[in-house]
Amino acid sequence: MISHIGSGHYFTHPVTRIVVVGFGFGGFSFCKKMRRRSWRKGMQDVDILVISDRRYITFTPLLPELAVSRLSVESASADIESLGKVLGFRFMLGRVDGIDMRARKVSVKGREIGYDIMVLSTGSSDNLHGISISGENVISLRNVEDASVVAEKLLRSKTIWENPDKSHYQITVIGGGQTGVEAASFLAERLMEIGRTTSKDSPGIILLEASGRILSREPDEVSEISQRILRSKGVEYRTNINVKNIDGSRILLGSGEILHSGTIIWAAGIRPNTWMFGTQGILQTEGGRIVVNARLEIPGIKNAYVIGDIASPIVGDGKILAENASVAVQEGKFLARHIANSILQGKHNEVEVFRYRNFGHVIPLGQDSLFIGPKNRVLAGPLGRGIAWFIHFIELFTNQNRVRFLLESILHRAKTVRSGKDRSPGRASACHGCQESSQTMERQTL
Repeated sequence: MISHIGSGHYFTHPVTRIVVVGFGFGGFSFCKKMRRRSWRKGMQDVDILVISDRRYITFTPLLPELAVSRLSVESASADIESLGKVLGFRFMLGRVDGIDMRARKVSVKGREIGYDIMVLSTGSSDNLHGISISGENVISLRNVEDASVVAEKLLRSKTIWENPDKSHYQITVIGGGQTGVEAASFLAERLMEIGRTTSKDSPGIILLEASGRILSREPDEVSEISQRILRSKGVEYRTNINVKNIDGSRILLGSGEILHSGTIIWAAGIRPNTWMFGTQGILQTEGGRIVVNARLEIPGIKNAYVIGDIASPIVGDGKILAENASVAVQEGKFLARHIANSILQGKHNEVEVFRYRNFGHVIPLGQDSLFIGPKNRVLAGPLGRGIAWFIHFIELFTNQNRVRFLLESILHRAKTVRSGKDRSPGRASACHGCQESSQTMERQTL
C-alpha cells in the first residue's frame, strides 16, 4: 500500500498522519515527547508534519534581554526545520487558510493536506482591546524582530527628552502584566548602563496598567516587591489607567491627559489565534479560547486536539488555566503520552486526564528576578536571579542555545562587575525589601 502524506512524500506502508498546526512551546514539547516515545516504543509508522508561518521558534521569556542587547538572537531562537531533523518531524512553511475538521483536511495556500490526528498550537497575538493605533512608534515584544527594533532604538537614540514637561517620556510600556513589568525593568537597567537616565522629575520610562495594581494575577506580595524594584530603577508606574488611542508619539488616556513618548511598548494582553476555524460549531470562551475536555480534545470531533494559548482546559478546581509557557509545555507532554498510548498503541486502559502541576514560575526583572514557588513562596535577590537563570537555561530548545546563553550571560556579568554597575544606587534597598518580604512569606508558609 502507498500512503500519500500531502507534501511530496510517499510511504510504502500505512502510517498515522499527525499534523501540528503552529509551533510554539506546546508544539515543540509535543514533538519532543513524541520523538522520545518513538525511540522507546518502536513506533515507526508515525509521520508528523509541522505547519507554521514562521521559520523559527522563539524562547519568548528571553525577549526583554534581546531588547536590551544582553543576548543575541541565536541564544533565544531555533530553526524549526533543523529541529525537525533532530526530533523526527517534517516542516512546512505557510499560513493555514482553513481547517475542515469533519473531512480532516488542512488548507495551506489553497492546498489541502489530509491528516489522521490534528494538534492545534497556533498560539496568540496582541489584543488591542479596540484601541485605535497609528504610527510606527508602537512595538510589541512577541518575536526577535520586535526585540531587535527596540534594541536599535535604544542604541540610536540621542539624549532623552530635554523638555521639562513631565508628559514626555522616552519609553512608555502599556500593560502591567508580566511582559510589561519585565520589559520596563530591563529597559530601565539598559538606560542606566548607557547613561541615559533622567531625573525623578522627568522619568525616562512610564508603565501604564488598567487594573488596580501591576502583576494583578500574582499574589499581592509579588506585586509590592515588583513595585519597589521598578521605583528603585527610576520607572514611574500608574494604575487604573485606560488608554483611548495612540497617534504616533501621542497617547490619549481615558482621563483626557495626553502623554508623549518616543517608543511605546504594547503589552496589554493577548488574544488566541483561531482565525482558521470559521463556523464549525466549536465552543469557545468569551475571550476566544477553544473549550477542550480533560484529554485536551475538541468535544464532538474525533482526533482533534488543542494545546497552548488557544486551549481552555479546566483543571480539578474548576479554574481555567492561564496562557503561559509552563501550561503549554505540560499540555504538549501529556498529549504525546495520550496519543501514543490510547491511539497508536491501543492501550485504552492507560488513558489519563490532563492535570496541571504548578512547579513555580519566574519573573525575570534583570538583576532582581523573582521565583514564585508552588505555594506562593517568593525567592528574590541573588537566589531568585540564579533560579530564573537556571530555569531558562534548562528549558532552551537546543544545546547550541544553551551554550550561547551561558557564554553571553558570563560575558555580560563580567562587563557589569568590571564597570561597577552591578548594583545601581537604590537597588540594594529594593532587594533588601525583596528579601524581607521573601522571609516573611517563608515564615508564613512554614
